[in-house]
Amino acid sequence: MKKKLLLLLFILCMLPSSQLQAQDKTYTVNGKIWTYRLNGGNATIVSVRNADHSSALSGEVTIPSQIGSAKVTAIGPSVFHNQNSMTKITIPESVTTIGDNAFYQCERLTGTLYLPNITTIGNYTFYRCEHLTGTLSLPNLTTIGNYAFYYCKHLTGAPYLPNLTTIGENAFYNCYRLTGALKLPKVIAIGKAAFASCPGLSSLEVSKATIIGQAAFVDCSGLTELKLPNVTTIDEGAFLRCKGLIELKLPNVTTINDRAFGFCTHLARLEAPKLTIIGEWAFDECRGLTHLKLPKTLTSIATGAFSDCSSLTTVTFESGTVLTNILGQVHFQYCYNLQYIDMRGVTLPPGFISSRDNPGLSLFRNVPPYTMIYLPATVTAAEANQENFVIGNQCDKFVVYERHNDYKDGNMGCDYPILQDFTATTAEYRDRNFSGISCKTLCLPYPATLPAGMMAYTLVRRKANGRCYFTSVAKAADGTTSLEANTPYLLRVTDGGTHTFGTENNVQVKATPATMEVQGSHDASIFFGGTTTNIDNAAAASGNYYGLYGNTWLPYKPSTPNGFVHSMRAYIRTTGGSPAKGFAIVLDDEDTATGIDTPELTEDELRSGHHTFYTLDGRQAGTDYDRLISGEIYVVKGQKFYKF
Repeated sequence: MKKKLLLLLFILCMLPSSQLQAQDKTYTVNGKIWTYRLNGGNATIVSVRNADHSSALSGEVTIPSQIGSAKVTAIGPSVFHNQNSMTKITIPESVTTIGDNAFYQCERLTGTLYLPNITTIGNYTFYRCEHLTGTLSLPNLTTIGNYAFYYCKHLTGAPYLPNLTTIGENAFYNCYRLTGALKLPKVIAIGKAAFASCPGLSSLEVSKATIIGQAAFVDCSGLTELKLPNVTTIDEGAFLRCKGLIELKLPNVTTINDRAFGFCTHLARLEAPKLTIIGEWAFDECRGLTHLKLPKTLTSIATGAFSDCSSLTTVTFESGTVLTNILGQVHFQYCYNLQYIDMRGVTLPPGFISSRDNPGLSLFRNVPPYTMIYLPATVTAAEANQENFVIGNQCDKFVVYERHNDYKDGNMGCDYPILQDFTATTAEYRDRNFSGISCKTLCLPYPATLPAGMMAYTLVRRKANGRCYFTSVAKAADGTTSLEANTPYLLRVTDGGTHTFGTENNVQVKATPATMEVQGSHDASIFFGGTTTNIDNAAAASGNYYGLYGNTWLPYKPSTPNGFVHSMRAYIRTTGGSPAKGFAIVLDDEDTATGIDTPELTEDELRSGHHTFYTLDGRQAGTDYDRLISGEIYVVKGQKFYKF
């Protein structure tokens, strides 16, 4: 017996002093029995029950700050778990730690938490405490566990967390009344869905974090600004459906994972100079993006990365890019307004396919046919019948579309800003017919042969009477008329037929110059210009541009914002002075006996009734000027004039 007693005493002596003190004790105050555990001079609340030993708490509860000489510094796990009838809690300032599930689903708990010295909040601590109110001010908090404030839907403002370093998964999930600027200056890790569905947050500033966790800010639709100076990785769905974002500046981000910015429908600008990996559908439906420049650090791009970016007009891969991984397909599908993809300085992986149709190793599956695609000469030639692939300085099949139902919903012409000179094995201008008696305009990026039965003209001068004089383009010995690339022309059908341009073979397509204008030879203030891209109303109106309507040049006006200069068209532009109301056309056909230098008839002579008018096809139109049809060209005494 003595041996057993000695052994027991020996074991007790070997136990650490802290373990000897860690015995649960009780303390009764304010009608509550508090079970606590001492650790040195500090006490941790372990459980609580009513004085009658019932466990269901109700009304207001005040946690004691002192138990004897011990200071209450911690609330242990599950102390108030599911206390659905408790309406208010007072936590003493001495508390620094609140354990897991401590106030789990205390759904009727109201009021604002005052926790000035708290450093740690565990997992599920205030889970679904749906009626907590006010703005959280936690100046000393360093760690928030998973689901800590999940669905605390009446919390307001932006939590003040100046010393927080770690925030767990779903910590503030669906706290949808949080508002304002969220600043997390010391956070180094943001967990999955930490602030998901907090649509009132307006900005985010994270100074030290390197990773934004999966779905961390999904559905934060009010976010308009991100400051992430040290973030390197943005995980899957981190900012999915953050529809308020307009601009992204990500100076150190290298990896943007799947759907990270998907459905950020107002995102218009992206700067990520160190980006190396773009995940699946990373920017899907970012419909505000218009111009995209991808850095030379990029090595991998996955399925649907920029799918349905319907406002995207240009994509440029920086020269020096080495793409080692092209994963999946449809990287730019449904980008219906895309004018070009420039990859001239990119090194592409072996087996790369130049095709819009092939499901293999290609970036261009479902890219529209009118989109120009520029690739380095090292790439294998485009598959048969593939349009508008420029490989090196060669394009097998160059097609200029007049319009396409998908491009700008068919409401504007297709834009062709040609980036470089190249040789087209075949070149074709598609979907435009020329007919009727009114003049038309044209400016193509490649040299073309004018169809028989048409005449082409270029500007000579304008006179003070409001007429613009055009002279015909000389025909070749075989009777054909050649039109130069990037040169504006006035066209007229002379045989009453309907004409289209044919296919040209082995022609030199020219890069789009800064301007394509011909200055009037006798009037330096007027220019006859052409364009292979649409010029919007604002630019046309402010630049004193005139468009051809019927046979009259009329000014573009801001009051008619639908008016614009159509691609593959010509215009008149004037400088200096007040713009004129309009200009009429006078044509000098090469086979007309009297030229533009013939003395002009005055309006009084035209109205005198002494002269017979003829239509362009030679029919008499009488001698009464006032009975002539407005908007038509007539011949009188060998001169053409326009009837206003």
